[in-house]
Amino acid sequence: MENLIFEIWTNGGIEPDEALSLSAQALEKTFGLLNISNIISSTSLHIETSTEDEQSELFKAVLDKDKSEHFKKIPIASLVLPARAFNCLKRANINTVFDLIQFSENELLELPNFGKKSTSDVRQNLKARFNIELRKF
Repeated sequence: MENLIFEIWTNGGIEPDEALSLSAQALEKTFGLLNISNIISSTSLHIETSTEDEQSELFKAVLDKDKSEHFKKIPIASLVLPARAFNCLKRANINTVFDLIQFSENELLELPNFGKKSTSDVRQNLKARFNIELRKF
């Protein structure tokens, strides 16, 4: 017998069982391969709710990996940065958002001609666009 385990996290806007149902309906509509009513009726559904603080380390690792892969594809040109900050980053061979978030604020300040204003611009832009904060140290 094979098992499939779903771990569903929501922000509280909908209940986890509703999220599962809506997801299953979207899959069925998209692929037309699943008979959802048979799947749900033949399984015992165990749903736990938890807060963000209680997320498993495995979930965090998967999430971090997905984010990393996503940010590797986003060029820093997509950030709205002043020319001076953008050019300093390019000269330092920082080409993607992933490259950028590897640096702390202090490490960015060590880049040639990259000052507090440029660091502030980067910090504000990352927060507004991706909800990411740079490490302080």
